[in-house]
Amino acid sequence: MIRESEADIVGLNEVFHPWVVAEEHRPMLVEIAREAGMRYLFGTALPELPGASILAPYGNALLSRYPFVNAATYRLPAPEGRESRGAIVAESECGDGRLLTFCVTHLDHRSEQVRSEQCEHTLRATAHLAGQPHVLMGDFNALAPRDYGSGGTTGRFQDKGAHLVAMQVIPRLLRAGYLDAGARCSRVPPRTLVHGEPDRPH
Repeated sequence: MIRESEADIVGLNEVFHPWVVAEEHRPMLVEIAREAGMRYLFGTALPELPGASILAPYGNALLSRYPFVNAATYRLPAPEGRESRGAIVAESECGDGRLLTFCVTHLDHRSEQVRSEQCEHTLRATAHLAGQPHVLMGDFNALAPRDYGSGGTTGRFQDKGAHLVAMQVIPRLLRAGYLDAGARCSRVPPRTLVHGEPDRPH
């Protein structure tokens, strides 16, 4: 799916690394990057995920067709007893000498208050990029204003710790100057939720 997308940069969440599948000789993330013809970065959010059968660090990853120049991993705030979250901020040299910065993150899935705090922390981590082109991506566990009332998707967010009208992460990012790439680049913005077809990109 990554190859077919012809993407230059890919953000991955819920990654275990280094995790070796029984029939492979290298960690899964290394294999994915190799098969996609890309470089990779991994950022640990947890030394291991509680309750998971896979015993390996858990976090986010970036894949890039271009060399990584600089990278940093950030730990996002989380209340005691809640899953720790993180973010990777990395620069890639995009073939013509230009540098472009990418940030991938994964926000809390249960509490709007925690998501909002993590969003603010992410904005502080990218504050030095103000006025420079950069891309923020990942699983925000939040709806954009254009998603409200769209064909049954709202019911899936009843367990996200906030009434839909109180979900403020995406509006906060828009106020900070970020643009909705899906809405800007397509007449029909792509879905950002899986609707019973997990093998298709959304």
